[in-house]
Amino acid sequence: MRALVRRAASLLRAAAGPVPRPPCPTQRRLPDAVCRGENIPTFCSSRYSTLVAPSNEVLIPPELLSSQTVGTPKRTIGQYEDLVARVTNFHNEDKGYMVLDGDVFDVPIRKDIVHRVVRWQLAKRQQGTHSTKTISEVSGTGRKPYKQKGTGRARHGTLRGPQFRGGATMHGPKPRSHAIKLQKKVRRLGLKITLSARTAEGKVACRILMWYGARGFSPGHKKRT
Repeated sequence: MRALVRRAASLLRAAAGPVPRPPCPTQRRLPDAVCRGENIPTFCSSRYSTLVAPSNEVLIPPELLSSQTVGTPKRTIGQYEDLVARVTNFHNEDKGYMVLDGDVFDVPIRKDIVHRVVRWQLAKRQQGTHSTKTISEVSGTGRKPYKQKGTGRARHGTLRGPQFRGGATMHGPKPRSHAIKLQKKVRRLGLKITLSARTAEGKVACRILMWYGARGFSPGHKKRT
């Protein structure tokens, strides 16, 4: 079946003429209709839109979609520009395109914000169950070890002090929360910066998920992530 589809696509490309190669091997060429701004069928969601190829027209050869990645490597990062990414399933089959919002996937990289968010996450992750015993919690007698005067030794009133073996720990840790406060806007900005950095590295993949309902597999419900 796939061979027949490829054969039909090659015939259509041969009838339409030679397809120009993209200038860069890591850059995907978008359809001419998209570049000219013509109206082509689209599927619009809340904040994303996916290009839908007509059944009687081959916009992009399938071999280019499966072997090359979407994106312009020489672009300037952090310009809040919308990006176009390919949508595939878990078999790496092309299912269209998706426009990534520039306010989330093309934010200027700031290492200080990422450092603050990571530090907030690690501090909040600590259990804080460490505990030491004070002089009142150490097991032992309260009797004075020897008399105050006449022995030539230093005066002591208990053997549970921190200077004795098995004694108390002064100013030791107690169970507490290590969490620090961080504004919600800074947390959201840190997530956006991380997504933008991953997108610039080409490590963001758009997949189509099939939902499993209470009655089993439901092929009609799909979601792009």
